[in-house]
Amino acid sequence: MFNSKTILFFLLFFTSIGCNRKFVSVINSGHTQENFRTVIPFETKMGLIILQAKIKDESYRFIFDTGAPACIISPEIMKEIGADIITSQKIYDVNNHYQINEFTKVSSIEIGNTIFSDIGTMILDLKSIPTVKCLDADGLLGSNLFRHATWYIDYERKEIVIANDLASLEKPLEGFSSVKFFEGFGGVPAIFTYLNGKKILDTTIDFGYGGTVCLSEKVMKHVPDTKFWKGYGVAGIGLYGDEIPSETYKGDVDLFSLGNGLDFQQEKVHFDGERNNLVGSGIFKYYHVILDWNNKKIQLKRNNISRTAENDFGYSYGYNKEDGNVYVKNLYERSEASEKGIQLKDKIISVNGENLEAISEDEWCNFRSDKDQSAVRVLVIEREGERKEVILGKSI
Repeated sequence: MFNSKTILFFLLFFTSIGCNRKFVSVINSGHTQENFRTVIPFETKMGLIILQAKIKDESYRFIFDTGAPACIISPEIMKEIGADIITSQKIYDVNNHYQINEFTKVSSIEIGNTIFSDIGTMILDLKSIPTVKCLDADGLLGSNLFRHATWYIDYERKEIVIANDLASLEKPLEGFSSVKFFEGFGGVPAIFTYLNGKKILDTTIDFGYGGTVCLSEKVMKHVPDTKFWKGYGVAGIGLYGDEIPSETYKGDVDLFSLGNGLDFQQEKVHFDGERNNLVGSGIFKYYHVILDWNNKKIQLKRNNISRTAENDFGYSYGYNKEDGNVYVKNLYERSEASEKGIQLKDKIISVNGENLEAISEDEWCNFRSDKDQSAVRVLVIEREGERKEVILGKSI
């Protein structure tokens, strides 16, 4: 998510190490009826798909996250549905921090008229994490549920068709480009991608990442002639809400490709340490997307949504729950923000005249939801008790 509004969004991905058999069995469980087709609406928030699903006749809001190997529900939902803890497992987030998390099986998750049964689910309060709280989501749907169906995602209509197979989607398939994917743990789909013609292994199809392309720093060697900007500060939030400072890079790559003619020229790519390679919804929202776990393929066809360049001023900022203030948390060298004097840890007093000093979490979420993330122009910042106005207007 290359914008000046918020820090990069990586938290909805997790891994496990040393899995016990019961845990693996829980994640690999699940089934649905033999023949089904349903159409459901969705909304997008902070670049992510949010949809409604029912558990025991109660409707909840879920994040659609193909990069997650398991669904997540809150402790409150678990209590309401009377589910039992089946096992626990040490789960690491993208910052290599871990907790012992509890897992259960949800007997029935109903999406439209399609019922997914006995789905392995992690128990975690996502709303305790400020960045996720702004999504107003009760939980998360992961690939361990998605792999039991075929999904047609239409960003123009803001609807998803769910069916038992490709033919049952009842959608014309002409003009789609198809790319084979392989399944990781929990059914997470990954593909080979190409950076200036060089193959990049294991790139996750991650609808839980609101940005475009994020690759491991080690693949930067494939684009030695690319001009990079180096960034400092917090580039991502972990599953447990922790913020880890790191050095990151970004640059306009001559050619990034998903294969089979799905090429992107002068694509802005983010390179971040040892993180997993990701292609996010910042790419997919410009396509009709079919996720077909039966044939292990993703199919894409360009939709009519215009792709315009987003202003990128080279910094990002985030909310501090402890004092209710907003601070610069990531900054790139040679960016417009840096050249005009913005520094890490500067307090943001206002943006375009809207006060951000000593605000509540709800006010922060409203600010994030209501504003075009490319429209930042006039900021008032504070450093060591002195305030300064900064006007941004040139994109890097």
